[in-house]
Amino acid sequence: MRELSEEARKYLTWAVFFGETFKITEVALMMDWEDSSDDETDDIWNLHKAKNLLNTSNSRASMRGLQLALQEGWLVQRAREMCTWTHDRYRQAAQAEADALPQMTISKMSLRIIRMMLLEKPIDVYRVAEHAKRCLPLLQDNPKREELLNILMEAGESAWERGAHELAIRSFLNARSLLRNDHWAYDSARTFALLSRLAELSLGDYTTSNSILDECKVHAQSPEDVANTIRLRSRNCLFCNNFAEALSQILLALKHLGVDLKPAPSEEEADAMFDLVKNEILAVGFDEIMKMPRATDKRTELAITLLNDAGLFRLDLKL
Repeated sequence: MRELSEEARKYLTWAVFFGETFKITEVALMMDWEDSSDDETDDIWNLHKAKNLLNTSNSRASMRGLQLALQEGWLVQRAREMCTWTHDRYRQAAQAEADALPQMTISKMSLRIIRMMLLEKPIDVYRVAEHAKRCLPLLQDNPKREELLNILMEAGESAWERGAHELAIRSFLNARSLLRNDHWAYDSARTFALLSRLAELSLGDYTTSNSILDECKVHAQSPEDVANTIRLRSRNCLFCNNFAEALSQILLALKHLGVDLKPAPSEEEADAMFDLVKNEILAVGFDEIMKMPRATDKRTELAITLLNDAGLFRLDLKL
């Protein structure tokens, strides 16, 4: 790579930040923006100027760098606007060149990419999250800090729903690093949502998870929030095979929701509760029950989840 011209090396260095396949215009935009300004904190950069830079001519350094990289066989063009590396060895060489840059330079380059991505509609939260992890210190005092925090949380939630838990926990941890010092006072609902997700993803790591849950419980503002933190604590007990304590925590959570259950009802009491539920079901009818819409009340849904957990934990105790 050292044998290439400076323009080609610079283009390839920027390109490696975008992965194996990338848009020609995105790399060109980053390279030309770097050449035109040294100010990372100005707010002059906007969509209009971005479009102007995208409409560059072939005489610009970025276009010359691209043409040289294509001629030397490092890149191959795919369709009209895409490029890819011709071989993993070339991409790895460019990656090594990028990794050798000072950490602050890497952070500033990643921040520039993020600022460009924030102009896109809709915003690709995964791409933003991927670049945000490289420039977290620069985001602390950035005007877009709150927006980026929300984007990282959105990326974490989306990864959680897809079952990509490692990606989710990384996004949530990065989001946590962007919280203000007074995060509970500033936005308690968002902070609770973020930390409770982290606690749930950390289940099994008893110390870390319970430490987060302790903080959440102190700042919980509703019975549902309190009950949810207790439910997560019960899961930690389950991971430790402490089924008795897990059941005790579930019953405590239910109590916060206004549902009182005995931990060990007598056979007569259990039969009476069974008959009560059975008679209510028969009175409504199975067909009518099937027509009922799904419960959307947060308290009801949580209570059902807790009752299901209580039944499972009780079964584990008997086994």
